Amino acid sequence: MLETVSESKKMEGQPSIPGCRPLSKALYAIGVSFGLAAIFVIFSGNAEAAQLKAKIFLTEVSIPRGLPEKDLLSYVQKNQITKIAAANVTDVKKSYWTANLVIAFNASPGELEYQMSIYDVQGGVRVLVENRSMLLSDRIQKTYVQKIFFKAPQYQQNRNYELAVVVRGGEVGRFKFHLNEPSTAAPPASPSTPSNPKVSKETEI
Repeated sequence: MLETVSESKKMEGQPSIPGCRPLSKALYAIGVSFGLAAIFVIFSGNAEAAQLKAKIFLTEVSIPRGLPEKDLLSYVQKNQITKIAAANVTDVKKSYWTANLVIAFNASPGELEYQMSIYDVQGGVRVLVENRSMLLSDRIQKTYVQKIFFKAPQYQQNRNYELAVVVRGGEVGRFKFHLNEPSTAAPPASPSTPSNPKVSKETEI
């Protein structure tokens, strides 16, 4: 009888699991601690992603290497485009569009890889065309510069698209653009640039 009372006291305040012996208080406390820690990590990660923002720029002019970040952003803002002309090809099915892409985060994303999602928004509804993985050179890099290509038949002329930057499952920036027909005009000349620009790791292409 004394043993029965003793076991009852041991089980008091502990969860009862059919077919299993009662957990010790230490193991129960450890389980609760891990659960709370996991919840904290999830919520803190979502909060961090919500604070992270990215500005997206497209330009047809060449971007000089080695510009300091401030000068780079000023340069692409002045030469920003929202319409990209297709390359002069006789076969529409082989058309392609190219531009220089610049993504500037307001803080380091803390990741070496993030995602770029491209949607067709011609009909007013987002239809996913493709996802692309983008790689940063290090975890503190904030600015990303790269040549970007869009090829037919996956992409079509005279349609509107939207580019979204995704970090840890959350969108941190969007940019809408239009793919034009081939242009017969000469490509825009590159504006004059500093003769000896400073070297900046963030702007490497």
